Amino acid sequence: MIGLPERGRIYTGEARGHLGDVTAAGRVRVDALARWLQDVAYDDVADAGVADAGSWVVRRTRILATQFPRFDEPVALQTFCSGVGPRWAQRRTSLKGAGGARVEADALWIFLDWETGMPKRLDERFDGIYG
Repeated sequence: MIGLPERGRIYTGEARGHLGDVTAAGRVRVDALARWLQDVAYDDVADAGVADAGSWVVRRTRILATQFPRFDEPVALQTFCSGVGPRWAQRRTSLKGAGGARVEADALWIFLDWETGMPKRLDERFDGIYG
């Protein structure tokens, strides 16, 4: 997976594993990681002012967890656009925990029209923000 870009938009968010996010042994579950990836992606488009342009659905995600976060471990997430097509965008997210957690993720998101639910061309503002 590619690393953080030297230029361009990088959005940073935070997460922490709560009781509903972890196994009995205290390790954050994969479904909680997936929710964090979705949350930071939405927070990014909302912060960029383009949340009203359409909706996004994940087509596929690849997650590489070197070390899973643990219960109550503060985690920083950094996300950026790593690829683009006419109706899709690829998003990379790096997760680093204060206790040593390291997770890398790569997701392909399809851009959808709010009214039809069908894939549509990326909003004209997209390239100016994420290009």
